[in-house]
This record gives sequence, structure tokens and C-alpha cells, in this order.
Amino acid sequence: MQSTAFGGLHAWQHRPMGMLAGLSLTSFVAEVSYGATTFGPAISMNIGWQICFMLGIGTGSLLELSLYLMCVDFAASLVQVVHLRCLVNVRITITMALPFCIWLYIGQRIMVYIDGPWLKRALAAMLLLMATHQILRRIRKRP
Repeated sequence: MQSTAFGGLHAWQHRPMGMLAGLSLTSFVAEVSYGATTFGPAISMNIGWQICFMLGIGTGSLLELSLYLMCVDFAASLVQVVHLRCLVNVRITITMALPFCIWLYIGQRIMVYIDGPWLKRALAAMLLLMATHQILRRIRKRP
């Protein structure tokens, strides 16, 4: 199967400032919300990535976004480890990391296999269900 991971370089070359501005803003929102609420930055980055695509900046490929996120997350993780190292419980970290890595690998294989419009539609459906669940939960809590 042919990879489209670097298909967005074409858009980057023609609109470097637009791509930089869009991704910088998206990164700011994603990381601040993650730092404050632990709401997944990958979801926020994907939403911003798709908005950039709708504005004609980038390819909108989830595979390409995953590649960029992998590189950025590595650097961000180093910053978080240095900043929060005194709070780390090594046993809990290892216990969480093993299944996380296994499922991440499986998810990446699925993404590479079905990257395209159906994967985006499945993600949108999942986000819509999550939002609906949160709204219904809040409505039920009202007196």
C-alpha cells in the first residue's frame, strides 16, 4: 500500500506562513487544554488539522498528522517528564505504558491500512457520540 504521509509537503511549500500559523494556533489550544484538563491533544490537533485542510492548507491526511504528532509529542513528553519528574510513580507509569503501547501500535496499523475518508467519518462519529453522551449526562444531572 502506498503511503501518503508526506503529501502535505506540497501545501506546506505554497503556504508556509498559513500552515505555520494554523498549526501553531492549533498546537497552543491543544496543549493548553491538555495541560489544564488532560483532554486529548491528538483530538484537538486533528480538529485543527481538518480545519486547516478545509481552508486549503495541508492534505487533511490522518496518517500525515500522526507522523507530525509523533515527532511533536516526543519533544513535548520530554518537557513534561523534566517538569513533573518529582510526581512520577514509576510502577503506575510502567503499568499504564505497556497496554498503551500495545493498543497504540494496533491503532497505528489500522490507521495505515484504512487512511482516508472513512477513517475521518468514523472519528467524527465517535466525537459526536462522545459529545452527545456528555450533553445527555449533564441534562440528567439537572434538578
